[in-house]
Amino acid sequence: ADKPTRVLGAGWDKGCASPPELWGTERAETVMDLRGSSNVQLACFEITDHSSCVEFHASKGDADRCQRDKQPYGPWAAVGLIAADSSNVSLSDLNIHGLAHDGVRAGRLRDWTVERVKIVANGWSGWNGDIDDRTSDSGRMVFRDVEIAWNGCGEKYPEKKPFGCWGQEEGGYGDGLGTGETGGDWLFERVHAHHNTQDGLDLLHARGDAKVTFREVHAEANAGNQLKAGGSADVEKSVLIGNCTALAETGLDHADLCRAEGNSLSLHPSESATVKVIGNQISGQGDCLIDMECGGGGCSTVKGLIQDNQLTGLPRTDVASAKVACSVWVEPALRGADLRFVGNRLKDVRSTGCPAGMKECSEKP
Repeated sequence: ADKPTRVLGAGWDKGCASPPELWGTERAETVMDLRGSSNVQLACFEITDHSSCVEFHASKGDADRCQRDKQPYGPWAAVGLIAADSSNVSLSDLNIHGLAHDGVRAGRLRDWTVERVKIVANGWSGWNGDIDDRTSDSGRMVFRDVEIAWNGCGEKYPEKKPFGCWGQEEGGYGDGLGTGETGGDWLFERVHAHHNTQDGLDLLHARGDAKVTFREVHAEANAGNQLKAGGSADVEKSVLIGNCTALAETGLDHADLCRAEGNSLSLHPSESATVKVIGNQISGQGDCLIDMECGGGGCSTVKGLIQDNQLTGLPRTDVASAKVACSVWVEPALRGADLRFVGNRLKDVRSTGCPAGMKECSEKP
């Protein structure tokens, strides 16, 4: 195999206690460019800019909106890291924060590993994988010990505090991590996704040949869905807290709170896919704690097991007429599939009976 190109910050092999800072200025497109780059190891850097502004922000004043029309533009950069047509890449011990648009903009990747990386308070999204009409990833995509938080918000410089949160209703975005149509075998292990202004981790456009695994993930206070996936999906030993109104105090438009019904876990399996949701704590304020819909094809061939989960409804205080969340909702197109609902504990949910269409159901832990 080709030897990797190694871009290493000082102290990368000693815990990366004081990573060197790479920062963009004067409307730079990106700080780090990996387009067309393969066999790369990037480790131990802080990637940011020195401005509080957000590109194209909908703020009524110009305080939060970057200067794009005339020089000097100011000490801001749009994206922390851009990549495309890239394989066999390792990112580790990076802190990507405070960029005017995306922390990472990357698609058409194969065999990437992302470990001990923070992607925090970038103005539009944390990891934007929808780069153009041809965006599909492949191979093994691993995210381990990663934090993705407060994306869709600006970051005050130099205080490093999130502010000016905005979302889709005002023309922004806000996913912590989102992709376009994609294949690949995705693993999210010990990932903390929280306080993003849209969804936490959004793999809803994963194709039927893709596999998405969420293991020991903590997803909380994202304004849309906490986790979502198409294709085949496993959700194991994770904590999902769907308090989707948590960003109300930041000024996020009310219509962006609990968007996409605010379901804590949204799964859209397609033909012959398998779904396992086992041993999780799932709570939420949205319409349902688990939403299952047909992702395409003959969904009667889907197999699913929802077992040994604690499912708890949370009160929604911002809307007086809001209903308590249901436990699991299954779209009619999936109700002929081999789905089992076994050994779950239900508390404060809209219905304590079996979800409609489930072939096997028990409520005792």
